[in-house]
Amino acid sequence: MYDEKLMTFQQIGDALGIPWWDVKKILRSHDVPPISEATRARRRRQKDFEVIYQMHITEQMTFVQIGQALGRSAPYIRKVLEDNGVKPVNYGQIGRRR
Repeated sequence: MYDEKLMTFQQIGDALGIPWWDVKKILRSHDVPPISEATRARRRRQKDFEVIYQMHITEQMTFVQIGQALGRSAPYIRKVLEDNGVKPVNYGQIGRRR
């Protein structure tokens, strides 16, 4: 849960019905290195890249549509694509603003 699903101590504790500090003690006793919030976010973006790339490039969905489908924000979608060297495309946005 901690390394694969990138869950926090609190989320694991809630799922198992134990306090988060006990989760932290258990992981520490088994020499599991702590994951910083920045590292967790970076790994989550890497994990989400294939799905977002498929939706944005192949299916030509906008950031808002992808965000609604995945429960993520438009800036998050943009960051995932930029982190992986993909230039985002503005589908249907040209000429809308006047």
